[in-house]
Amino acid sequence: VLSYLKELERHGSPEDFFSRRQAYAQLLSDVFRKHKGVILDYQGDFQMVGFNVELRSDDPDHAVHALAACQEFLRALP
Repeated sequence: VLSYLKELERHGSPEDFFSRRQAYAQLLSDVFRKHKGVILDYQGDFQMVGFNVELRSDDPDHAVHALAACQEFLRALP
């Protein structure tokens, strides 16, 4: 994933970079929320996603959901 973001920086205009960076962040949010993940923090190029972190939630399969989200996210990257 980090290599994908570095490639974005090397090619195209700054406007193109920010547009693609926004699409990347939206993809990450959509995929991880679909698998019951919660975006906890954005720090530059990195996002912290948690599973089974909501106080009202007890998801015994949170590890399975986290791995499924990672796999789907990596498949979705161009």
